[in-house]
Amino acid sequence: MLTLPEQITLIALRDEKGSVLFVAAEALPYALAAAAALEIFFEGLIEISSAGAVAKGDGRFDDPLIDETFRIVKEAGIIDVKELLLKVMARFKDLKKIVIEKLVSRGILKEEKKKIFGLVSKTVYPEADPEPERKLRQRIADYVFNAQTPDDRLAALVALLRASNLFEDVIPPDRIEEAKEKLEKILNRANEGEAIKEETARAISITTEAIRNAMGTRKIV
Repeated sequence: MLTLPEQITLIALRDEKGSVLFVAAEALPYALAAAAALEIFFEGLIEISSAGAVAKGDGRFDDPLIDETFRIVKEAGIIDVKELLLKVMARFKDLKKIVIEKLVSRGILKEEKKKIFGLVSKTVYPEADPEPERKLRQRIADYVFNAQTPDDRLAALVALLRASNLFEDVIPPDRIEEAKEKLEKILNRANEGEAIKEETARAISITTEAIRNAMGTRKIV
């Protein structure tokens, strides 16, 4: 199963060109750090509340981004989620490359060199296997428009895509407003049959809000 950071990265990359969509370029690192925190949350190893993130246990993920995020939480004892995102970003020079390398090792992306204007060489990562992204996009659309049962991870993914300006890339243009309304209902647990867990809704809300706050902090600095 793909991790949340891997899923976001697949959506953010243009399939054939293998570069990040312009609309997501600024927010993507914040979203990847947030996705790593939520991945640990879903494994039951941290709690996320208004007080911050706190470790509940120990474990390894064999993933450099997720393992480092967990290490920061454990060393801090308790840490404000915005501060956690900023610390994770400070730890890695290029968060997306860390995730891309995992996707290359899985055979989902491939690394290519291409010339820009025949002069400058640039590394890009087009898809080697388009099926994982195709299935992921279909799952997102089915969930947003046809959800019958709760899916905490998909709710988190969709909320992170919205926070990183990628929501409109996975939803048909003529259904954007409908999708936004449905997402709000999902996150607010409006329909009992579709309701995600209360602690999950809280963790998603706190984490996506931390993305916005962290972006504002970096801009001021």
